[in-house]
Amino acid sequence: MTNYVRPKQIPNRIGYLKMVAERSGEKTTGKAKIESLLLAVLSQSGPSTYVECDFGPSGIWVMATDENSLPLPGSDNFFTDEDLEGYRSSLVGFNFKQKLLIEPQKVDAFMAALPATPVIIRSVSFRPYYIAASIFAVCGLVVLQSMHVLHERNLAHLRDEARRNLLLEQQKAQAATHEGPSAGEWVKICMHNAYALPPFKDGWTLNNWECAGRTLSALWVRTGGTLADAPVGLMLNNGNSVRSHYPLLPYEKIHGAPSDATGDAKTFIALVQRSEANLSVKTADLAHDDHSKAQSAYMITFPWQGDPREIPWDFFRDISVERLGREINADAHGALQNTDYQIHVAIKDASAAAVSTESGGH
Repeated sequence: MTNYVRPKQIPNRIGYLKMVAERSGEKTTGKAKIESLLLAVLSQSGPSTYVECDFGPSGIWVMATDENSLPLPGSDNFFTDEDLEGYRSSLVGFNFKQKLLIEPQKVDAFMAALPATPVIIRSVSFRPYYIAASIFAVCGLVVLQSMHVLHERNLAHLRDEARRNLLLEQQKAQAATHEGPSAGEWVKICMHNAYALPPFKDGWTLNNWECAGRTLSALWVRTGGTLADAPVGLMLNNGNSVRSHYPLLPYEKIHGAPSDATGDAKTFIALVQRSEANLSVKTADLAHDDHSKAQSAYMITFPWQGDPREIPWDFFRDISVERLGREINADAHGALQNTDYQIHVAIKDASAAAVSTESGGH
């Protein structure tokens, strides 16, 4: 990759690309400004939107967005008629609220109605920064050497102040990160990262995924590709499958478990029972990191047909989602068939100790 783009319209996203000169005598500069078709269409589209724009011989340009109005993997690409069918099949399971199909004779009018969305393409080369850093370094050394005697005591005082401020900031950061996400926030983080994975990639198909703790695990199965094109991960099944692990990265501010939660374990079990799910309830003792006395808890496992984010997780106190996963199957035509979500929950409750004792007595 020779260049990169950081669009203001899509925060926390960066794109890398390779600039190819169309003419042998063309010179590329470190910074170029062009228009972005993706950002222009994205500015006029809402969440869950699918757009196809037929440019004739150049191919069909496609853009698809998720429920957060962010482009799905594969967007901003040109497809031939044959490749487009495969990409459409990879989007099975997404419910698009709006679909736009732009025919070749309407492309000019469609492009003319789009707003201007210039982006700056910058070079990844650090050579200009090295030169500037060298100049500043030389100037800084000259200034420091000339003022060394006069400011020795002030520099020592500033170093001590900076050290104390650094330790204070580290303590604040540790205290801020000690509070983990609530159960509802964790489920949203899990599904946000899981559905960012492409269903198909270079001849490999996503078979299942599971979130546990701070890790997202994904199993890829070979469907025409080779191990050289496989996602990074642990090779399994004689090179026909790969297990990849990704960190669960928050995409919004973490507020932690609410202090006003009132629901208990029995209320949660009743909620799951109303969905006619076949749940399994066991008891266990959960140990703490500070070696304090273990607390009894219900370990609940159940399938869920709907969206797990719709469960009012933060209504229940002392609840944590231990694992959340889903198996994804593909039929002979490449269409995806999503199965139920598999959810494992732990709820601390004093009544679990009595249930455990009673079960042990029998």
